[in-house]
Amino acid sequence: MHENWKKRLIEAIEADSRSDRAISKAAGLGVNFVNELKNTDKDPSVNKVLRLAKELNLSVAQVFLGFELSSDDEYLLSVLRVIPNEQKKALLTALQAAPRQNP
Repeated sequence: MHENWKKRLIEAIEADSRSDRAISKAAGLGVNFVNELKNTDKDPSVNKVLRLAKELNLSVAQVFLGFELSSDDEYLLSVLRVIPNEQKKALLTALQAAPRQNP
């Protein structure tokens, strides 16, 4: 999973018609940033990944999860952020017991 976010970014870079240098500059990063991302094992900071993702029109979910979140998904996550831990545990137990369906 560690490398999946990097693979998704590189795929978006390669699909972009601009040069690596142009993408790096447009994202406000060092001119060699994209080249280093593609050719080294260095892991950039989250802030730099987010700047690059924004320049490539990728959402945070696309980069880190590999799919978009629906408005219902976003709402559920916002609710989960504020409910007490006991309610989270109860909800998780109920979800784990429910039969899974493919969307």
